[in-house]
Amino acid sequence: MIKLTPSLKRRFSIKLSSYHQSLKPFITDEEDFIDRTVDAFKNYRDSSGGQSIRSRSVKIHGKPIACFPPCSPVFLSKTICREIGDLLFVYKHFSKGNLDAHRACLVQTKYTSGTRKTWSIETGQLCLMTLWPKFSIIKPVKFSKNYSLKPKTLTWATYGFVGPRADSFPFYFSSARILRTYRLQASSRKHLSFTLRSHPMPWDFSAGFLSRFVHALIGENLFIGSNVRILVNDLYKVAKWNPDPPGQFEWRREENEKEGDFGIIEFIVTEQRE
Repeated sequence: MIKLTPSLKRRFSIKLSSYHQSLKPFITDEEDFIDRTVDAFKNYRDSSGGQSIRSRSVKIHGKPIACFPPCSPVFLSKTICREIGDLLFVYKHFSKGNLDAHRACLVQTKYTSGTRKTWSIETGQLCLMTLWPKFSIIKPVKFSKNYSLKPKTLTWATYGFVGPRADSFPFYFSSARILRTYRLQASSRKHLSFTLRSHPMPWDFSAGFLSRFVHALIGENLFIGSNVRILVNDLYKVAKWNPDPPGQFEWRREENEKEGDFGIIEFIVTEQRE
């Protein structure tokens, strides 16, 4: 298990606190949340206790749209198309120049301005993020291949609930966990209503979500999930980033400031004693 050193963990916690403060006054919509998250981790760097951490982020113009066969009888068409998500978090850990931990987490943001902690989830999107039928991507660029993901972790595809009723922070729930709770509704409706519980599990709360992700405790292990890694690498190419092969953790310095609706945030931790 990869862990941040205690001193770097404390410093990263300060960064997360600053990030949460940047979400106030309360975000106005999903796009606002994406913008603030991408901006918060655009050029973050820190080091302590023999480790360093740094991040880069980018926005892709237009959300990736996936098309796939219907997985619920409520859809009459032969093909349904939905956005694949709003944010992609990627974590890489290098030791002695070698990549020895590589994880990713896809987040679909849901916003509400209501007085209750209740969000509406569209069934087709939930089907994509839980069952992952074979799909193709038609936007922002059309990929020639079909993707057949077989994620092994529940936290690969996660919903991030934001808005005034999220108690100052976003809440994160895996889509698979939501489906387990609302299985019947998800198969019989085009939308279902999801209400946050008063005391979510620890990793669901945003104060611990990114910290656990950077500790490689949640997210899909891309060393094992090779099909997921292919998708992540292709999304990097859309962002004009080169996927980093093992042993190469420097990136090109060109700026990519295209406006858009999908954000990629990458964290890299290295051992300074290398």
